[in-house]
Amino acid sequence: MTDEDVIRACYDRLETMAGAPAIKWPNQGGAVELPRIEMQGFANEPQTVSLGGTHRRRYLLQATVVVAEHEREWTARGIAENVIARFGWNVAIATGLRVYRRPYSSPGFNDGPEWRLPVTIPVEVIE
Repeated sequence: MTDEDVIRACYDRLETMAGAPAIKWPNQGGAVELPRIEMQGFANEPQTVSLGGTHRRRYLLQATVVVAEHEREWTARGIAENVIARFGWNVAIATGLRVYRRPYSSPGFNDGPEWRLPVTIPVEVIE
C-alpha cells in the first residue's frame, strides 16, 4: 500500500460520513464553502518498522473542521465528534490499514472570518 493509497482510503471513509460537509485537500481549487473539512496527511514515522516479516508505517491524518467565525465551537465540535466517531480506535479502514490510537481534537482558533478546530487521526499500515 502506497502513501497515496493510505490517504485515499482515509478520504473515502470520511467522504461516506453521514452529513459530511465539503472536504478539501491542499492545492484543491473551487469555491470556499462553509462548513468544510480541510484534510492533510503525512507520515508520522517515515521509517518502516519490521515486525518479524511484516512492516509497519504510521501516519497522521489532519482533518480541520472550518466553520463561520460566529458559529465557533458549537457547530465545529459537532462535526469534529462525527469525524472522531468515524475513525474510532482500532477501526479497519482497508486491508492492513487501521486506526491505532483514538483520534483527538486540539483547541479551536479564529482565522479571520473562520473558526478552525483540528482533529488528528493516527493510522498505521501493517503489511
